[in-house]
Formats: sequence, C-alpha cells, structure tokens
Amino acid sequence: MQKKDHKIFIELMTLLGEAFDSPPSKEKIEIYWRALRDLSIGALERGCINVLNTKKFSTFPLVAEIRAAISGNDGLKAWILARKAVSKHGAYMSVIFPDPVIHSVVEAMGGWKAFCYCTDKERPFKQKEFERLYEVMKEGNRHPEKCIGIHEISNSASGYRDVDTTILIETEDKKQIEKSKTSESNKLESSHFSQIAKKASA
Repeated sequence: MQKKDHKIFIELMTLLGEAFDSPPSKEKIEIYWRALRDLSIGALERGCINVLNTKKFSTFPLVAEIRAAISGNDGLKAWILARKAVSKHGAYMSVIFPDPVIHSVVEAMGGWKAFCYCTDKERPFKQKEFERLYEVMKEGNRHPEKCIGIHEISNSASGYRDVDTTILIETEDKKQIEKSKTSESNKLESSHFSQIAKKASA
C-alpha cells in the first residue's frame, strides 16, 4: 500500500472493529498499517471481506488472520494438519500426508522425530519456520513419500524392512466426504432391503 491508501486502510480497520465489537485505537491502527503495508489495498480489502465472512469470535482479527484470509494460507492449514498428526500418532509411527509438501518441510526441519519433540516454547517459532519453508517447498515437484517415524528407523537398522508402521493421514474434508458416502450407501442398502421385504410379504 502507498501513503494515499492510508485513509482507506483506516476505514477498513474501523469496519472490522465495528463488525467484531472491538474498535481499534489509533495506536493499534498504526501498528497494523506497518505490519500490513506490503500488501496492495485490493488484497487487504479481499482479506477483510473474507475475515468478516469466516471469523467466528468477536475479537479484533490478528495480522496473521488477515494475511491468512487473503491467501488461504496453505502453509497454516498444513501446519495444523501436521500438529494434529503429532498429537494423535506421535513420533514412533511413520506418517503419509495427503499433501506431500509437508514431507519435504518436516524433513528440512530435522525429520519427524524432531518435529514431534519441539517444546511448547519453541512451537511459535517452529510454526513460522514451517510456513516459510512450505511456501518454498511447494514450488518443487519431488517430495519424500512419507515422514519416517522412530519404529521404521529402528526396524530398518535391525533389518526388519517389511514391518509396516505407517499411518495414512486424512484431511477433515476427505473424512467428511467418506462419511457422506457411507451414509448414502447405508440409505441405499436400507431402501433396497425395504423393497425386498415388501415383495416377500406381498
């Protein structure tokens, strides 16, 4: 944004404040101006509209939320998916993500074990590193087939290469689709059996 966009910027910040019942101070607006000035005014307007349509809580949006609303922030989505896999499966199982870029990012950050064992204090910095690396790695077209866990490393070192310790990670979208398919299939089966029952009783 340029200096001439400052007035529109203030109007957008004021609009967000009204929408989320949290009017920003002049100081806060200035901080956001400095943090978001690298964006075009058009991109900022798009981000604000997306925030208005998607933000659930009545607090003033963070700079990161506005940026994520502009780009869709695939890196942030990938980070959330990876951290959920850490919580559910831990460092011992190997994991395959639907987005193979995650495999490259995790490898660049020291591997799955190191990624799993980062401390709460390190996590905000690791998240920034992850999202930065994601933007770089997604430009490539060759990625590792999985994130290798402790069991697979140990088994390979011991010569047990055929022991399967791999987990396939699914996105919430895919789970919802599969759930929908299962539900529809169950409805069809129920309908089919009902027709058979009617014919049998006729």
